[in-house]
Amino acid sequence: MFFTLLTVLPLSAQQMPPRFGAGPQPATAMEAVAAFKAATGVTRLTNVVEIRGTGGAPTPAVWTVVVHDPASPTRLSEYSVRGPRVEDRRPCQLYYPKRVPEGYFDYGKVTVDSAAAFRAADREAGIARIGFDLIDYRLRCREFSDDPIWDVTMRTADGVALGTVSISNKTGKVLRAVWTRPGPRGALAVAEDSAEPGARPLSTQVPVGPKVPEVRREPVPAPVREPVPETIPAEPVPAPVEPPVGGVGPVPCR
Repeated sequence: MFFTLLTVLPLSAQQMPPRFGAGPQPATAMEAVAAFKAATGVTRLTNVVEIRGTGGAPTPAVWTVVVHDPASPTRLSEYSVRGPRVEDRRPCQLYYPKRVPEGYFDYGKVTVDSAAAFRAADREAGIARIGFDLIDYRLRCREFSDDPIWDVTMRTADGVALGTVSISNKTGKVLRAVWTRPGPRGALAVAEDSAEPGARPLSTQVPVGPKVPEVRREPVPAPVREPVPETIPAEPVPAPVEPPVGGVGPVPCR
């Protein structure tokens, strides 16, 4: 029995989930993409459909990178990245032919990492008085554009979605926040949408810098042309009178 306790207790301690925010955190999205590039030899990651991670506390243990792949039977491949290594590669079954992705984006445009997206979403959740246990991340393409945005979804420990915050990856601005609250006495849940007219304004706004003064260009005056002096035509010189051939001409009278 003593030997059994020695062998079981360390394993049980490893299987216990880490406390929220305690200990070293797994790789962020940017660190996972760097590991993906190192494992695949890709120097520039283009035609990305999404980068997602689920069950973060606050950082997910595994990131999934979905990219366009003409060799895949679904034209899309997804890679599972855990820490510094790629664990799996398989055809992505989430989109074609069931549904189409929002679009494709170049990862070179990504400037906001998942850690910064968490801070923005956590600030919104605090103002809305929403407590959560787990976080799902999804970096996708914004509709009808090639700009990537973050969708950060807060969940309870049982996996119930509490709300989603969408964050621009170009400016870091919170674009939208949708929260779900339980209704009174078992009624339907109530949704709070920041896009709804009259809703509470979002807290995370991009500070507006000083307006750059417009440079006014003075009109360039047209070049002054000097008047061209008029030339007086010279009087015609009378042609010399040649004497007639064969004799002397008439002598004028005096």
